[in-house]
Amino acid sequence: MLLHRILGGPLRLTAGLLCLLAGSVSLVAAEHRLRSPDGRLAVIVSDDTGLGYRVELDRRPVVAHSPLGLAFADGLAFGPTAKIVATATERRDEVWENALGKRRRVADRWRELRLTLREPGSPARDFGLIVRAYDDGVALRYDLPEASGLGEFSLARELTEFRFADDYRCWAGGESPSAETAYPETKLSAIPVLTGDKRHTGRPYRSVLPLLVETPSAYVAIAESDLLDWAGLALAGTGAPGVRAALAPRQDGRGAVVGRVPMLSPWRVLIIGRTAADLVSSDLIASLATPSRVADSSWIRPGVSAWDVWWTGAKPSLPKHTGVYARGDTRSHREYIDLASEMGWPYQLIDWFWYEHMTAYSKGLHSPPNTPSGDFTRPVPAIDLPGLVSYARERQVRLWIWAHSLDVKTFGIDRAFAHLAAQGVV
Repeated sequence: MLLHRILGGPLRLTAGLLCLLAGSVSLVAAEHRLRSPDGRLAVIVSDDTGLGYRVELDRRPVVAHSPLGLAFADGLAFGPTAKIVATATERRDEVWENALGKRRRVADRWRELRLTLREPGSPARDFGLIVRAYDDGVALRYDLPEASGLGEFSLARELTEFRFADDYRCWAGGESPSAETAYPETKLSAIPVLTGDKRHTGRPYRSVLPLLVETPSAYVAIAESDLLDWAGLALAGTGAPGVRAALAPRQDGRGAVVGRVPMLSPWRVLIIGRTAADLVSSDLIASLATPSRVADSSWIRPGVSAWDVWWTGAKPSLPKHTGVYARGDTRSHREYIDLASEMGWPYQLIDWFWYEHMTAYSKGLHSPPNTPSGDFTRPVPAIDLPGLVSYARERQVRLWIWAHSLDVKTFGIDRAFAHLAAQGVV
C-alpha cells in the first residue's frame, strides 16, 4: 500500500510516482541503492547477512552497515534472515505549507524505496521496509501488513542500529523522560550499554533523542518522526562506535508495543548536514510527520516572545532561587513585558513557579512533578497575575503561561484552560 502525503486537497501524483524495479520472488542476496534528489546522499539496503543498511555522502561512508529488524515477544523476529523479494520506487518534488514552522513554504523533495521482505519459516512471513532519501537526510520505517500474518502482536524490541566507521565525537542525551536534558560531549563507545547497566535509577539506561554525531564528512542527528502508536525511541550503546534502538517498555509488562496489523512504525531519521547549521535549518522531521489534523488553525498565532528570568538562572530580587529553580516575580515580569513591547514582540512568557504547586520542587528537591498540589487559582505571593495581564494588555503584549501537564490533569483539563483563559492569558 502506497503512503502519500496529502497536501490540502486530493491526492496528487507526480511524474514517475511509481516504478516497479523487481516483481519476481528471489532469495538471492540483493543490494539496492537509493539516492537523494541532488544525488549526493545514498542509502544502500541489503539482505546479504540479514536486513541492513548503510549511508554514504559524496561516496564517503557516513553510517556503516547496520542491522535492521523487529523482535516480537513470542520469539518471532523480522530481519535477521529476511530476503528482499520485491521493490518499488516513488518520488516527490512539491511544496507544502507549514503555518507554524520556521518557514512557511517547505520543499518536499524525496526519493523513496519500498521493499517487500520475506522472513523464512513455517509459515514464511512478509513485511515491508520504506526508505526515503532527502537532500538533508534519510529516513526508514517498518511496514507490518496484513500479509505478515501477525494479527495482534506484542513487540519486545527493535533491532535497528546506527553503526559508524570510527569512534566519533558525539553529544548524547542523558537518561531522561524528555529531551529537556543536558547533552554532554562524549564518544560513541562511551554511551552506556542497555543490558546490565542499572545506573543510579535502578532502571536500564536509555539515552534520550536526539544523538548528534560528528563524522569527517558530516554532522548526523539521529531522531524520529511520526510517532503515533508506537513506543518512544531512545538509544543505548553497543560498546562499539554505534548505538541501537532502545524502546521505552510498557508499564503493563507486555513488551514495548502492542498493536494490530496493518501498522507502520515511526520514521527512524538521520538528519545529515555538512555543517551544524544545516541541521538547525532542516525541516525533515516536520515533512515526515502525518499532516496536521486541525482543520482550522487560524486561532493558533505563532510569534516571537520574551522569556522570563527563569532562563537566566538568577534573579536579584529572589537571590535564594538559582539555576533551574530560578523564578520571576511581578517586577521582573514587568521588565520583560516592557522588553517585548519595545521590540515589537507580541508575547511574553511567564514560566514555572508562578502558582502554588509541587512542594518538593519548591524546596529544590529532585522529585517528579506529580504531586496533586498544583492549583492555578492560587498564584504565589510574588506574582500579581491579574495585574500583569492588565500591564501587558496596555502595552499590546499578550501573556503565555507555563503549566505542568500533570498539574493540568490533576486540576482538570477543561477546568484548567477555562480558568486560565478567564484570567486573560493566551
